[in-house]
Amino acid sequence: MRMWVVSADDRCQMQVPGSSALAANLEAAVMRLRVLQNDPGCSPGPCPTVFEDLDDPTSLVIRGYLTNSEGVPPPPPGEGDFRVPLDLIVGAAAKLRAAEK
Repeated sequence: MRMWVVSADDRCQMQVPGSSALAANLEAAVMRLRVLQNDPGCSPGPCPTVFEDLDDPTSLVIRGYLTNSEGVPPPPPGEGDFRVPLDLIVGAAAKLRAAEK
């Protein structure tokens, strides 16, 4: 299982359960995330990703490419518009449905 800890400085780091780094980062953790679906067309590295929010099962966190959309009002402070591949969302939805069964 891969668990991600997003620290107060917005760094997302992969943690291995039982590691001392996990214990140190949990003190500063803002949210705990688990990778639900990665962009299948992306090479290793920071890619569009859907995360499960382990602290709030009613929420997902989505990482994508920032957009510069014309004709759309800008998002409020602290929010953003993101472009992600459709397969990323479809794959994440399939995994969520399978987990409900």
